[in-house]
Amino acid sequence: MTRCGRCCLHYSMKIVNLVMNFLGIAIIVYSLWLQKKWDDGFAELPSHSSLPKPWFIYTCLGVGIAVCLSTLFSYMVSNYINNSILCIYIFSISSLLFLEVAVIVTIFFKHDWSLLISKYIDESHADFKTFIIFHEKMCQLIALMILVPQVSVIALAIILWTVGIERMAGTRHLEIPDFTRSFLVGTESADDSLFHNVPPAPDIPVYATTVAYNKDTSTNKLHLGIGVYRTEDGKSHTLNVVRQVEQTLANDLSADKEYLPITGMAEFNRLSAELVFGSGSPAIKESRVTTVQCVSGCGSLRLGAEFLAKHYPQLVVYLPEPTYGNHPNLLSAAGLALKTYRYYDPKTRGLDFQGLLEDLGSALTGAIVLFQASGHNPTGVDPTCQQWEQIRQLVRLRGLLPFFDCAYQGLVSGSLDADAQSIRMFVCDGGESLVAQSYSKTMGLYGERIGSLSIVCKTADVAKRVESQLRLVIRPFYSNPPIHGAAIVTAILKDRDLYNEWTSELKAMSDRLAKVRQQLYDALYNRGTPGDWSHILRQVGMYTFTGLNEEQVGFMTKEYHIYMSADGRINMGGLSSKAVPHLADAIHAAVTRII
Repeated sequence: MTRCGRCCLHYSMKIVNLVMNFLGIAIIVYSLWLQKKWDDGFAELPSHSSLPKPWFIYTCLGVGIAVCLSTLFSYMVSNYINNSILCIYIFSISSLLFLEVAVIVTIFFKHDWSLLISKYIDESHADFKTFIIFHEKMCQLIALMILVPQVSVIALAIILWTVGIERMAGTRHLEIPDFTRSFLVGTESADDSLFHNVPPAPDIPVYATTVAYNKDTSTNKLHLGIGVYRTEDGKSHTLNVVRQVEQTLANDLSADKEYLPITGMAEFNRLSAELVFGSGSPAIKESRVTTVQCVSGCGSLRLGAEFLAKHYPQLVVYLPEPTYGNHPNLLSAAGLALKTYRYYDPKTRGLDFQGLLEDLGSALTGAIVLFQASGHNPTGVDPTCQQWEQIRQLVRLRGLLPFFDCAYQGLVSGSLDADAQSIRMFVCDGGESLVAQSYSKTMGLYGERIGSLSIVCKTADVAKRVESQLRLVIRPFYSNPPIHGAAIVTAILKDRDLYNEWTSELKAMSDRLAKVRQQLYDALYNRGTPGDWSHILRQVGMYTFTGLNEEQVGFMTKEYHIYMSADGRINMGGLSSKAVPHLADAIHAAVTRII
């Protein structure tokens, strides 16, 4: 049965319980009223110690109390609902029902009690005798009124027990004592867990790919899924400058592990803002930028979304189609409503610029628009400077709020300034924007989870107020950011020699990405692989959107042990020069055998 069906049964059971509760209370009140009437009538009768007791009054009172107690138990069942409790409930209520049926049979078929009373009541008290006989009929009607809802609630409980329980909103799970469970079901089972209603979650594709890769014993296997920059030997690349700084930090006995402020390391925040906006940015000079340290790119995106959900009037965000797989999760989890705008054209394997302009031109006024500053994930397709300028003008015209994801600054073109140009264009016009920054790829600090969130405001006063509210969002979120990654980044950015060494390594990484792109294109060209593969050279950054379909990707995984995203995205940072021929063979075979 569907969750909706179970939910309907569950709430139907609650409604019937409510009706039964009202009936039980009404019967008790009615019985007490009958008792008063009996006492009043008895006072007028001749005194006689052997006058029969008014059993129908006590029957009504007993039924009313039993109904109230059963509805109390039923309320517990409907709120702490599981199979064991349903079993107990069905057993106990069925027992009560059998007893009630016996009483009903007596009420309907045993009439000699009224004859017994008649012996002691003379004709002068005929009205009282009529009162007794009338309420005998009422007692029969009450019995039927109680029987119907009780049979209904038992039927609902049996159906719920039969189809199995799924946790519904407003219910809690009550743990049954071990001896009760053993009595009911014999032995322990998975259903005895407090979490037995938790369903299995679907696999997260990029990590499921990694798990499959790790299990593969082939010597030719190739992992091009998760976005990690690797060496020619397939190892995760740790920058030399990072190793130097870590050695220095390890030798610094004066360093401690004290909590950072809620907003993070102040010097890190300042240097990160200058890296993105430029040290000469008017927004920085005018103190219109507030920057806080975050838990890498995902953390900064989520923090920005949480802030917007609390303080921004328009809760709709437009995402490029397609976009980084975690973007929808990060933004919707904060309560933002998601819409998309056209970005990638599968026919040209390039930018759908006209579609982008049309969609943003019709976007809700004041809506949030997510952009990737450079090296678009997953397509590797970026707008040109001229196109960015048109986008900027449209965004300002429509009153949209740009939210940039800056994860690859320096890796795309080899220039930190060039890769941040799109962001700076939106800041130089005095407008407001958000920037989520990550050092995972650009410094190889994947496991350190280090990044920042910058919010550009209209005035310095607004920036201060925004920062104060960011503190309130961070405090129950993660309270304080980690110190080690911030110390590494700060040491590199503030020291001219270390900074130059970092930019040199970053340029070498960018050049290598361009090199393997060219090698892959050449390999496909030399093999005569069907189709136009020039998009590999036009796309930039860490990713290539190959245009391969899911079936072709599955073929490459099965036959060539190449692991990549099902949408055909390749992480060029995970491709070594020596692995290019193997990948080219796989692509060639996939497109020639599977169309």
